[in-house]
Amino acid sequence: MSQLKQSIDRDPLLARLGERRSELREEIATEIRGRIAGLSTLELLTLTTASGQTLPPKVSASYAGQLAKYLRSPDSGLSSRVETVTQEAVVAAALRFYQSDDVVDDLSEHLGRQIVQRADIQALLAKELSAVGKMIGREGKDFLAVAGKNTGSQALQQAVSSALHTSVGSALAALVAKALTLPVVKVAIAKALAAALASAAFQKLVLIAAKKVGVTVIVQMILVKLLGVSSAGLLGIVVLPVIAAILYHEYRQFPAKVGNQVAEAVSARIAESGDELDDAVVGAYLDSALDAVIDYIRDLAVQ
Repeated sequence: MSQLKQSIDRDPLLARLGERRSELREEIATEIRGRIAGLSTLELLTLTTASGQTLPPKVSASYAGQLAKYLRSPDSGLSSRVETVTQEAVVAAALRFYQSDDVVDDLSEHLGRQIVQRADIQALLAKELSAVGKMIGREGKDFLAVAGKNTGSQALQQAVSSALHTSVGSALAALVAKALTLPVVKVAIAKALAAALASAAFQKLVLIAAKKVGVTVIVQMILVKLLGVSSAGLLGIVVLPVIAAILYHEYRQFPAKVGNQVAEAVSARIAESGDELDDAVVGAYLDSALDAVIDYIRDLAVQ
């Protein structure tokens, strides 16, 4: 199986995900905007120290000094609730996008076409499914009919139909490509892919991407802008009256303002640097799809 997986050209699948990057951007922006807008100003301006101590916003010199320290440097040892909520939103949106039916169906379409067009993959399929291949040689049309005639795009159906009438390897390729579009196989792929993407490893990869695009710095810049103070003159005594103004007069509008600006900035940066995420998703998809479809064909062959 490993040789079969390695023979698949990942580039067409990666290219397709790249073409859908604007959709990922919108998914992330919507999630960030909604999560931040759903919080109160008090929650958004809460700071957390490296030791885990929370510092809720107050009109006090102590809090103003800590906020100024946070805004001056990404290495202050402090984090804001805006920052953590943004990172959580990026993870949730990325998982939802990459597991969506549209994305999985798109990848299956491109994988199916590749399988029916490449002789080297067909030879590996014939080896992997040697027992099934004998049956395909005798009863290919009937077997494919059981697997489902009218699933997948018209282009894929035509490629499958053509491949079925050639060699045993080609007929197997036709069957595999067709099976990728079946509801029962799609469910199996979705479950396996969901498990892979829900893993700590993938979520860590998303968080690393968020850190690479500078979520902390973006949040700091936007807060400085919304606070209406100069980054060069960030001192507690300067920030103190601004905190009072926000907490007493702008507390209702502040979350929406923060949400809109952070959503646009972070989603754009993630979309620009999403190649590493796409690569991880394609790898997880190929593992899930090939395992699911071959297991399905083997089970069907012995019924």
